[in-house]
Amino acid sequence: MAAIHNHHYRVAYFEETTVGTPPNGATWNASGVPIETTMVDVSGLKQEFITDPTLEEHPLDMGTRAVIHGIKNGQIKVGLKLHGTGAATEAASQVAANALSNLLKHAWGGVHRSSTTAVAAATDAKTFTVDSATNIIPGCVIGVQDTSSPSAEYSGVVVPRRVLSVTDTEIVLEEDLPFTPAADDVVHAAITVYLDHSALEDAVASNDTLSWLIALGHESGTDHLYQVVGSVISELKIDLPEGGVPGLEATIECGTFMHGTEDGLSNPDFATATYGHAQLAIGRNTKLSIGEYGADTLAYVDATAYSLETGVGRQRVKSITERTHNLEATATYGLRVDNTTLALTFPTYEEAWYSKLNASTVYRLTLAQHAAPGKGWGLFIPKAQIEGTPGRQVVVDNWGAQVSFRAARASNATGGSNNELERSRILLALF
Repeated sequence: MAAIHNHHYRVAYFEETTVGTPPNGATWNASGVPIETTMVDVSGLKQEFITDPTLEEHPLDMGTRAVIHGIKNGQIKVGLKLHGTGAATEAASQVAANALSNLLKHAWGGVHRSSTTAVAAATDAKTFTVDSATNIIPGCVIGVQDTSSPSAEYSGVVVPRRVLSVTDTEIVLEEDLPFTPAADDVVHAAITVYLDHSALEDAVASNDTLSWLIALGHESGTDHLYQVVGSVISELKIDLPEGGVPGLEATIECGTFMHGTEDGLSNPDFATATYGHAQLAIGRNTKLSIGEYGADTLAYVDATAYSLETGVGRQRVKSITERTHNLEATATYGLRVDNTTLALTFPTYEEAWYSKLNASTVYRLTLAQHAAPGKGWGLFIPKAQIEGTPGRQVVVDNWGAQVSFRAARASNATGGSNNELERSRILLALF
């Protein structure tokens, strides 16, 4: 067999119509969703093998019988690109779902898609009327672009904000924009991903499982071809490396897996192009604002390091039976809940963080990449408290501060029809 270079990646997923049933070759061709990735790790695809426990007449025969084939599930990890929607959404149109947003919905449970409109008139930097408020609801994210008289800093870029209320065509934002909107400024549609516990509680009952096809050497036949079925994204990490590009790391638990022609696999010829767009560098037009919960004042701050634990995902419910074919030793995948925390390192140390901890001050945090339409993203924690004594960290020979925030369900966006969106303790927006 010829040597194959380790950069022949091709990754695709398929939303299973029947839990645990992978697509056949023709269905992979027609309905598989190839997507650009930054990392693939299949080392977790290991079948268990059990030593035959039979007692032998001769002691040196113990453990020498053929091994018993055990459970064959495991996990994989896939790195995904974090970027915007890919293109501006036309006026009076709803932003389209895409390959990335569908995976994000699977991981967090909920997605809302707003529509593009324009400012009619503004009261201040957070309150304005629009031509149409179709698909703009409390809790969702929209992007506002100053097209009438932009400063050099905000020329050509979209600034995302969470919506607090919608009254007819009047929009009230959670936080001031860095400019006061004017008539005809564009209000861009955004995809808002939010936590929805009901969608994550039972993957089998809600028919919400994925098949993945991973080719590590797609030009070499099937020697490097894997398929996992009956799978879910159990954890999604958001990575924002200093000087790098934003990304997502998906940990995927699977019901079982197949490998090569031994398990009947063949390389598909996908009908659709591989989905993905260029990422933008962290540190350029990347803005962090922290303000007190309930206050609308814009306050940008610098951070030198970041660590996020979303705290919500799915977990395998183990079983001694296999009710659903290809979900080996798995009854379903259920909701996993832990704390949602954002730890930040600031370049200077201020005693005020300690004072705010003692005062039980509640905050809101927005970390976003302001960018041209179709290229930006934003991470929103609408309500959080400092969860421990602020620490000290040396930042380039200076004392910096380490502060960790713990998110809670917000209650300041009201009047809409989507309670889970309004109260989600974390949001990820693509715009």
